[in-house]
Amino acid sequence: MTCCIPMLVGIHRIRRYFIGQERPSNVAIDSLAPSTGNVYPMDGGNLRLEQDFYVIA
Repeated sequence: MTCCIPMLVGIHRIRRYFIGQERPSNVAIDSLAPSTGNVYPMDGGNLRLEQDFYVIA
Protein backbone atom coordinates (compact mmCIF):
# COMPACT_ATOMS: atom_id res chain seq x y z
CA MET A 1 0.00 0.00 0.00
CA THR A 2 2.58 2.41 -1.06
CA CYS A 3 2.38 5.23 -3.56
CA CYS A 4 4.11 4.93 -6.93
CA ILE A 5 6.06 1.75 -6.19
CA PRO A 6 5.11 -1.94 -6.35
CA MET A 7 3.34 -3.50 -3.38
CA LEU A 8 5.60 -4.37 -0.47
CA VAL A 9 5.19 -7.79 1.12
CA GLY A 10 6.58 -8.68 4.53
CA ILE A 11 7.22 -6.75 7.70
CA HIS A 12 10.92 -6.21 6.86
CA ARG A 13 10.19 -4.50 3.53
CA ILE A 14 7.37 -2.46 5.03
CA ARG A 15 9.59 -1.42 7.96
CA ARG A 16 12.31 -0.21 5.57
CA TYR A 17 9.78 1.77 3.54
CA PHE A 18 8.12 3.31 6.59
CA ILE A 19 11.39 4.35 8.19
CA GLY A 20 12.80 5.75 4.95
CA GLN A 21 9.69 7.56 3.70
CA GLU A 22 7.48 8.37 6.64
CA ARG A 23 9.70 8.80 9.65
CA PRO A 24 13.44 8.64 9.04
CA SER A 25 14.76 7.84 12.49
CA ASN A 26 15.07 4.86 14.81
CA VAL A 27 11.61 3.36 14.67
CA ALA A 28 10.53 0.10 16.24
CA ILE A 29 7.67 -1.63 14.47
CA ASP A 30 6.19 -4.41 16.54
CA SER A 31 2.97 -4.95 14.66
CA LEU A 32 1.32 -4.10 11.36
CA ALA A 33 -2.42 -4.18 10.69
CA PRO A 34 -3.42 -3.56 7.05
CA SER A 35 -7.13 -3.01 6.41
CA THR A 36 -9.41 -2.27 3.48
CA GLY A 37 -11.43 0.92 3.68
CA ASN A 38 -13.76 1.53 0.74
CA VAL A 39 -14.01 -0.71 -2.32
CA TYR A 40 -15.26 0.73 -5.62
CA PRO A 41 -16.24 -1.83 -8.30
CA MET A 42 -15.25 -0.78 -11.81
CA ASP A 43 -15.62 -2.15 -15.33
CA GLY A 44 -18.71 -4.19 -14.53
CA GLY A 45 -17.05 -5.78 -11.51
CA ASN A 46 -13.92 -6.97 -13.36
CA LEU A 47 -11.77 -4.39 -11.59
CA ARG A 48 -11.95 -2.69 -8.25
CA LEU A 49 -10.35 0.31 -6.65
CA GLU A 50 -9.58 -0.13 -2.97
CA GLN A 51 -8.80 2.54 -0.41
CA ASP A 52 -6.53 0.79 2.03
CA PHE A 53 -4.83 1.88 5.21
CA TYR A 54 -2.53 0.41 7.79
CA VAL A 55 -1.74 0.89 11.44
CA ILE A 56 1.83 0.42 12.64
CA ALA A 57 2.55 0.06 16.33
